[in-house]
Amino acid sequence: ADERVKDGDFAVLRMRGSESLLLRRVFLENECVHLEPFRDGGKKVVWNYRVERGRVEWMFPALWVKAVCPRGGCR
Repeated sequence: ADERVKDGDFAVLRMRGSESLLLRRVFLENECVHLEPFRDGGKKVVWNYRVERGRVEWMFPALWVKAVCPRGGCR
């Protein structure tokens, strides 16, 4: 299996210095990586991977995701 994250993929990742896992949609633009939150209210992260190589400790494609929506529903 190809374990590289491609443009538009969902990915599970851990940022350096954090114990939490994040689920983000990944967009690649030149040397910048854009991490879009899976749901509203999450923080968008953008960084140049050539300048800040260690910002993300690890990142793998999310091959299967099950979303559980609150009672109000998902958007």
